[in-house]
Amino acid sequence: MADDAQPQVTHVTQLPDDSWCEGILSRPNGQILAARLDLPGLYTFDPKDQSAEPTLLHTFPDAEGLTNLCALSQSPDQEEYAVIAGRFDVKTVSIDSKSWVVWRVTLRGEEAPVVTKIVELADAGLVIDVTPGAPQSPDTLLLADSEKSSIWKLDMRTGQTAIFLADTETMAKATPDEFFGINTLARSDNHIWWTNTSKGLVCRVAVDEAGNAAGPVQTVATDLLNSDGLTAAADGSAAYTAGYMSGLLWKVEVDGAGTGTVTEIATGLNSPSALHLDEGVDKAKLYVACCGDKEVGWIDDDRLSSSAKQIEVSVSVEISSD
Repeated sequence: MADDAQPQVTHVTQLPDDSWCEGILSRPNGQILAARLDLPGLYTFDPKDQSAEPTLLHTFPDAEGLTNLCALSQSPDQEEYAVIAGRFDVKTVSIDSKSWVVWRVTLRGEEAPVVTKIVELADAGLVIDVTPGAPQSPDTLLLADSEKSSIWKLDMRTGQTAIFLADTETMAKATPDEFFGINTLARSDNHIWWTNTSKGLVCRVAVDEAGNAAGPVQTVATDLLNSDGLTAAADGSAAYTAGYMSGLLWKVEVDGAGTGTVTEIATGLNSPSALHLDEGVDKAKLYVACCGDKEVGWIDDDRLSSSAKQIEVSVSVEISSD
């Protein structure tokens, strides 16, 4: 998106109006892959066809929901994704910390998905997002753990985990009564980014070629309370996040010194919870999944903005500029 362009908001497709979608990605065929938090279902839909019903690709066993997903590899012939599944009750926000599983999903054309277990995460707390490690380490994943205020590093070949980074100041909850500290992750060429939902932060750390943290933690945005969903430009010049209570969508531009400037680029969204930036060959498209009439334990309806209350159904929007 050009810096001086006014974003356009376009209705892409209608998701189930009682769903909470926590992860979305674009696919090589132009479709969107979506992971539901309130059900353990992985869906795909065509963003160019507003009337198309999302197609259920797979339901994961022994789970109540999917906290997120990331692409491992993508080509027209074969796609591979990592998906986090576990027993997470969205109404009571109760967590079975022994239930987290990382799955590999392989998609080949019209064939049925091939789903294999990568690892069970017995030592985790609340595994809430996943992103690839360094390009030079294709078998490494990074996992955000909101309960343990840390980012895990997972070796998919061995199933071994280690702490990639633990930073209490930027990853811990604002108070013990809050549900989420570190939440969503994003990756750019040289940085790993994360949000802290209860503290309203967007932060990042530089990574070296081996995928290790290689510098101080930078807090590039503050006061973005209830931030959920995060995506970053490949060159690290900007990130996008949204407030699920305020219905606001923010762009955080970051200069060479790591100083962030926040711009409000959309308002009135209904519980925006998942973002994906597709930088494409023609123009950048920012996909935002918004949630509908779903009772979740971390939202008090009395605190919702009036604009969000007036939107009763779930939508997904595409924000782009000509």
